[in-house]
Amino acid sequence: MSKSPIILSVPLLLLTFSLLLLSACTPSKSTTELVILAKSSLAEKQWSEAIIYLNNALSQQDENSADTKGEGEVRLLLGQSYLGLGDMPQAERFLAQAVAGDVNLTLSIGLYSRALFHQHKFKTLLSVIERYQKKLPELAVELSLYEVLVLHKTGRQQRAGDLLAIITELSQNDASSLGIFTQAYTQADTSPQRALELIAQLLTLAPNYVDGYLLKAQILFSEKIFDGAYTAFAHYLTLQPHAYHIHFLLAVTALQLSKLEVTQDHVTKLLTLNKNHPLANHLQALLAFEEKEYQRAKFHAENSIQHDLDLPANYLIAGVSAFKLQQESQAYDHLTKAAKAMPDNQQIKKILTLLQVKLGYLQEAVDNFEGLTLSDEMGLSLGNMLAAKLLSATNTTPNNTKAQHILAKMQFVPLTNPILKLQQGILQLKSGNKQGLLAIEKVAEQALEQNDGSNIAAIAYIMALVDEGELNKAILQAQQWQQKIPNNLAAMNILALLHQKNNDKEKATRWYERALAVDKKNIPSLLFQAYQLANKDQAEQAIAYFKQVLTIKPNHARAFSGILHLKTNTIPDWSMLQALIDLTYEHQHILQQLSQAMIQAHAYQALYNYLYDKTAQSRWSDNVWHAWLHVLLALQKEDDFTRAISQFSQKYSSTNNLLFVITLLEKAQRFDDILYFIKQQTPSGHDHRKLQYAKASALLSLGKVEEADFIITRLKSAEPLPALNWLLAQLALLKHDNVAAQQYFALHFAEQPTLPGFINQAKLLINIGDYKALILLGENYLSIRPYDSYARTLLGQWLAKHDANAAIAFLNVPENQGFIKKNWQVANNLAWLYLNSEQKKQALIFSKYAFDQQPLYNEVAFTHAVALMHHGQNKSALSILLNIKQPNKDIFKLIKVLYQSD
Repeated sequence: MSKSPIILSVPLLLLTFSLLLLSACTPSKSTTELVILAKSSLAEKQWSEAIIYLNNALSQQDENSADTKGEGEVRLLLGQSYLGLGDMPQAERFLAQAVAGDVNLTLSIGLYSRALFHQHKFKTLLSVIERYQKKLPELAVELSLYEVLVLHKTGRQQRAGDLLAIITELSQNDASSLGIFTQAYTQADTSPQRALELIAQLLTLAPNYVDGYLLKAQILFSEKIFDGAYTAFAHYLTLQPHAYHIHFLLAVTALQLSKLEVTQDHVTKLLTLNKNHPLANHLQALLAFEEKEYQRAKFHAENSIQHDLDLPANYLIAGVSAFKLQQESQAYDHLTKAAKAMPDNQQIKKILTLLQVKLGYLQEAVDNFEGLTLSDEMGLSLGNMLAAKLLSATNTTPNNTKAQHILAKMQFVPLTNPILKLQQGILQLKSGNKQGLLAIEKVAEQALEQNDGSNIAAIAYIMALVDEGELNKAILQAQQWQQKIPNNLAAMNILALLHQKNNDKEKATRWYERALAVDKKNIPSLLFQAYQLANKDQAEQAIAYFKQVLTIKPNHARAFSGILHLKTNTIPDWSMLQALIDLTYEHQHILQQLSQAMIQAHAYQALYNYLYDKTAQSRWSDNVWHAWLHVLLALQKEDDFTRAISQFSQKYSSTNNLLFVITLLEKAQRFDDILYFIKQQTPSGHDHRKLQYAKASALLSLGKVEEADFIITRLKSAEPLPALNWLLAQLALLKHDNVAAQQYFALHFAEQPTLPGFINQAKLLINIGDYKALILLGENYLSIRPYDSYARTLLGQWLAKHDANAAIAFLNVPENQGFIKKNWQVANNLAWLYLNSEQKKQALIFSKYAFDQQPLYNEVAFTHAVALMHHGQNKSALSILLNIKQPNKDIFKLIKVLYQSD
């Protein structure tokens, strides 16, 4: 394991402190003495110690700048020391200064050339060679050898070989370390064994010739001799401790040896030195992915990409990790880039197709599926999923044709899995291909031959007959199945269900009872009994059956839903409902049901306490997260809400989830927060437009006309979404162009008759006083959404003073009765509308609804009293008015009228 950087720094601090004490307690040394000490340290290869002496000497030299020769020597020695540590940039810096000062060129040029070569600064190195090769004959061979190395490294092997042959012929007796190294270097690719022999010869002559160990390691790695490569790299690092890049080579080599802990040590070292090191981040991503730490793997792969390591493997790791984290939009973005570099990779294509299906990019999914080789069940399952999505998206001929084409492609692929065969048959039926029924029948027949009483194939065939309108044939098939296996529960349950569907309650009851006699824990029978009791408003008895089902099968969705929606006159017992959820089983679907019910009942605090105390946030589905965000916003827990949005958008980054957050913020009118939230997202091209629409809408709500106009202009140039006319209408309103606004609202409403579109268009009509057009707009909207009680209420308010009969016509309809009974304000308003019309006696029905809910509210009591008076019930009216604790002038007047009439 890697050590903490804090722990590592302690010895360094102690060393520094000791040196400070040493320098404080001893008399200061002269420059000459410091240089002598440095040379002594250099001789013992104590590079760091030498650097301390030389830096002190250099600082003293700065005080006495006249001695330039002494300063040059110090810089040469510093370059040599840094070269010994393997710190090439620092070595180059000081050696360049020494060369510029003509300090001991025979030594400094050779050292400077090595520093340049190891940093691949070939252009500078060639200029040094050209300048000093003839000027310093004693360096001619050494510099020529560096020229060979540069030529070979830059792809000019022929010229390198020719030059090396000339050098070897001219200096036959030269067995210099650099000469042997160059021979080995130029043969590493073509004759690796010969190169290794030369390196062995070199290291025998010069055991500490560090470049020999590096070359040896590289050759062994290329030959896949990873143990030997690791040892050689490690030896090189021992001799050159500041050559930190070697940690990367060691990490890669350890990875090849499957030594993951060793690899991790080197990667940690690299990231400690530079957290944004692209290669280190890439390796860390690989290691984290191997350990299934997908969040960490994704982070490091993305960090590597951001720092210019544009490797397909990085996109692959980031994409698959995002897929595993259910961050589908990000996964799609990364894997699209990976697929471009690896177009023939079938696994990437399959994941991409799956993501396209999930994200709704159906045409892209169809195109991608065409390129898949269908050789396994995953590909066939994917085809079924795509066909199903096409058939459920919109029932159009083009989609049916595409689905049929996909199913035809899979039809003749050898397949042993009966479930996939069934799926294909069912999908063929849905696409209009009657051959699907034959396919299902064939699978069902094979299954029946095996006497499998709970066989899915038989059930699928029976249900397919039902879907085709062959109910009687389906019942006959189920009877034959049951007769073949008399105690077959599945057949009994199917028969009961079919008779229910056929409105034959008596036969359905009989089959459910027979099934219950076979198995006292038969869930369909128990559910049937429970719902029968619930329909008779026998809540307690129904709950007993529902609980029995939940005991047999924890978190059964229909049983829990049955309890949740029982008709009672009391507030739901949330604690009892929460206790019914078994958190040790899969429970997200139940949690979602409960959360939605509690939100509808405004039980925000109770839901907050339950989710916070009892459930594991790490397991929440996106829908449970939706409920949590809703609750935090309702309870005004600002800090928690901000944190939760960040967590949620990282975990569930699909466009729909991001738009949910935006809608939530929009309802709370937190438009600045919407802009900040959008700024934090990095959606793919498919999703970017939708967020830009949301951004434009937020800017319009903030009155930032110019910024919104700029975005809307850009959106107009692309393929428009239905919301474009809505944005243009809002923009026109802010520009005070009501005519244009009305036109755009009308266009939007024609495309999408939504409540906000209706309200905005209605307001414009009210502003110009066109109430006839308002009535027509209301009739048009409510013909599409007859149960929109809020729209009916608004129409009643808008028309009350202008056309009471029209207002009544919108409010008092069968579709709105449930809403009126529960909403005392609407009931009271409707009563007043009737009192101001020719149908005054109708007012009493609605005034009573309001009075039953708000008997002490002055306006409600007054309305109800007036309504009673129109029915000649003056005494009842007077009694109501006298019970008002704080009567106003109108009530006093009415009381007086009633006393006088009495």
